[in-house]
Amino acid sequence: MSDAPPKKNMKTFEETYKKCGLRPPVFLKSDFRKAEESFASFCKELESRNRKWEEIRSNILKEWGGDVPTLSDLEEFDKDFDFSTWSEAIAVIGERKSRMLNDSLHEIEVLVIGKKRQQWIEELVNKAPIGTRLIVIRDQSFQPKEEFIKTFSQRIAEGKEMRICRKFTEVIWVAFKPESDIGLESIWWGINKSTSTVEYII
Repeated sequence: MSDAPPKKNMKTFEETYKKCGLRPPVFLKSDFRKAEESFASFCKELESRNRKWEEIRSNILKEWGGDVPTLSDLEEFDKDFDFSTWSEAIAVIGERKSRMLNDSLHEIEVLVIGKKRQQWIEELVNKAPIGTRLIVIRDQSFQPKEEFIKTFSQRIAEGKEMRICRKFTEVIWVAFKPESDIGLESIWWGINKSTSTVEYII
């Protein structure tokens, strides 16, 4: 996976029905026309989806760097269709389009960023100097209330773990011990690499 744009994998409608062993009817019947229109509509939605993801992907690359998967890496909506009749083609194409429209790009974005964050946290833990008591991360895009900052600083001075959350559950400032079992939890934090400072407390 790289920062190259996704390849165009979808076959044309003609390539698709030929692969399925079908030929267009001599007299262009309504089922054939509907299948053709369904395929065109699906491809239009898929192209729009890929375009939206590329915008999201570009922002993730700026914030996190490294490799960010293309939409083709993450889902299989662009795989070949398989049908044996025109009516089946209409049903199969329509069903896949429906699933695609119901599959949230935002949820995919959250998971991709979450995995990037998890990898970053693991890297910070692995390179912590010997004797590190706490790893402190502050996302500078978020300014907690003064009372929370005071408590946060006090807990750090005492060598204790502490979290400040946005929206009650989204961790945005955190102090944790290198040996703490963060695991998959950091996937759901709100901290961004590009706007955060990291401090090792010895």
